[in-house]
Amino acid sequence: MCEAEYTLTITSDPGNGGDYDFLTRSIGDWGRRVSVHMDGFSRDGQHVFGVLSEGGAYSFTTVLNYDRMALRADLIQIKEGLPRLRAANCGASFAVVGTTDEGRVVLEPNTANACHIEHRWVMDLDGNLRDLAKGESFSSLYSAGAR
Repeated sequence: MCEAEYTLTITSDPGNGGDYDFLTRSIGDWGRRVSVHMDGFSRDGQHVFGVLSEGGAYSFTTVLNYDRMALRADLIQIKEGLPRLRAANCGASFAVVGTTDEGRVVLEPNTANACHIEHRWVMDLDGNLRDLAKGESFSSLYSAGAR
């Protein structure tokens, strides 16, 4: 077993409150894979979204929602996420692709394969997922790269 401690520093412009650090810890297998990626910004530019995943025997996937105005990050662990990905047979990790009108995070498989469009989920504040209904609208994120 190995304890890992991760610190992510988000640096904002000097007039917007400075840096924000958050720390998370885990215990798991030696050699487990860790993945952190930033997916983009909310349409109003006030939130930054990303995903932190750790593999191994005690794997987990957590969504990062950093509020630039409050200088605060919400970390929400996705519940029952891996079975959904396996059932979709499309990708091995999640990506944040947008938000609903209520501010809920919309996820899809993190893959370049076109199947990701057919498999999207809305995450509630407790990390539970539900299928995004056909025709249900959401606002996509601004991102550095296009899909």
